This record gives sequence, structure tokens and C-alpha cells, in this order.
Amino acid sequence: MPGMKKKAPSRQTAVKAAKPRKTAAKSSARKPTAKKETARSAKLARKASVRIVVVKPVPGVAYAVQRGRSELLVPARVTETALVFEFFLTVADVTSHPPRLTGQYAHGPPAARFVYVNSGTMAGQDGSCWERRAKVPLDAIPPALLAKAADRSDVFVEASIRGDSKDGGPACATVPLLSGWTLVEDKAGRCEAGQAPVA
Repeated sequence: MPGMKKKAPSRQTAVKAAKPRKTAAKSSARKPTAKKETARSAKLARKASVRIVVVKPVPGVAYAVQRGRSELLVPARVTETALVFEFFLTVADVTSHPPRLTGQYAHGPPAARFVYVNSGTMAGQDGSCWERRAKVPLDAIPPALLAKAADRSDVFVEASIRGDSKDGGPACATVPLLSGWTLVEDKAGRCEAGQAPVA
């Protein structure tokens, strides 16, 4: 009738009308975007095979890569002019700068990881006159190489260092790479073949 006011909708009616909107909002919030999925998979921890070649080691001096606090990794291969160490590093986050590497062979702070190459008594050689430890920096490994080597035992991220120093003894302190990090495919590689401690 004219002059009569329309009744306001009841609280129950208003709530029922609002429910579909809330459900739709929840449904859309649960769907991860493609960008988030890519970032999430990039952060999943994966193992990468790493190879360090020690060129021109000092004759008669033992070398080993330090594993954890005291264990030692002996060379996977030995030639007249080089020692080859093969092991795994865990790529915890390939999207960080530099990529975050972990594992028992990775030492130092997250932004400046390195690998220890021990020599003389520090490599388990009793009676040696040498007691040295060299640092091989890992922060320059390109993320693309780590991604390609991840979860593959036949593909290595490889670098070479000199095994001797200017004073004629084994390398020590932070050592420069003879060349940059490269990707090497080697189906005969025996990653962590020398994992058993020698001391």
C-alpha cells in the first residue's frame, strides 16, 4: 500500500546471501599461482654432484676433502699430475644469491660457502711436516649449472685448483680457481666413492 515501508531483509537472509561470496573467496585463495609453484619447486632441496680437481699436488703429501668436522674424503681418482675429488652438495635454494648450498662438505656462512681441501697431517698423513688446509670458494657456481647437475650422478659441476703454493708446500688459505666452474658429463664418475674416513 502507498506510504507503507518495505521490510528490511532479516539477518538470516543477509547471511545466506553473503555465504556464496565467502566460499568463492576461499576457493580462489587456495589455488596457487604458477609463479608461486615455480618458486616453491626451485627451493626444494636437491643434490648436485661436485668435482674438484687438484692439479700438481706436492709429491709425497696426502690430500683429502674435509667432511663435517673431522671426517676425510680420499680422492676418487689419482693420476701422476692430479687428484680428483667427487662428492655431493645439497642445493637448498637455487633462487638465492648466491645459491644456498648445504651438506657435510659445505663450510662457512651461507653467502660464502667453501670446501676444505686438507693436506699433510690434516689429511690423515701421520709424520708429515705439512699441516695445511685450503679453501675452495663455492659462491661463484652459476645457478644454471647447479640446476642441470641436480639429482644426476653422471653430471658434475667441476673446478680445478693448484695443489702447490709459492713456498713449495701444499696449497693453503683461500685458493683461486684455475678456470671457472663448468658442467662435465661423466658416466664413469663415482661420486663419494672415497667417502670412508681415513683418519
